Amino acid sequence: MELRTAIEYSHIDQLHYLAQGHLLENEYLSVDYPADMNLQYQKEFVEKSIANNWKYKDNPQYICAIQYDWMAQKDFEYRIKELEPIYAYKKKIVALGNLCRIMRPNPYFDFVINYILRNKEKFYWIHIYGMALACIKKYIPLLQLYAPNIIISVDSTKWTRPCTDTLKRKHMKPVTQCQLPNASYPMLGLGCTKDSRNEYFLEYINQIKKRGIQIQY
Repeated sequence: MELRTAIEYSHIDQLHYLAQGHLLENEYLSVDYPADMNLQYQKEFVEKSIANNWKYKDNPQYICAIQYDWMAQKDFEYRIKELEPIYAYKKKIVALGNLCRIMRPNPYFDFVINYILRNKEKFYWIHIYGMALACIKKYIPLLQLYAPNIIISVDSTKWTRPCTDTLKRKHMKPVTQCQLPNASYPMLGLGCTKDSRNEYFLEYINQIKKRGIQIQY
């Protein structure tokens, strides 16, 4: 979120310190710059992301994050091929960026998933940043069915919003509740609170399981 108004992370020195071999055994990290956070700087963001991938290519806990021009199929394909020497046929996590703003399946997301399936033998672990629930329901079953040897993981802050009408009705609050930081306009007060966050999260998990998706959390 910092990159919406800045061109650098506020704790960049600490991030590089961690990437230089100071992570715990079960911790993973990427110092990448999502182009969709600020299209004005997407060229610089992509270049810095690529440079860090090469800088930490020998660190097995450094995530090889694929950043590229926003919604540009050719650039996605170029960048992911460009970085193959880092991850292909190795036990390396590859993260897919620039997808968190896509709330529903669309032709662009179809293209990205189809690329992974066509090249599935090259990947050990695919991580998808900020994947929306509707996209999880469509694409994760395809990956689990047609690329069962790839570990698939997802992170998302979207679960802090209600994923069912039942939750919306139960927790409807004034517009001032749990406003997202740096939001450009007030949002409906439906964000989870400290007391309700587990309920929100578990309902999100239940909705994923109903799709028949195998999940660990």
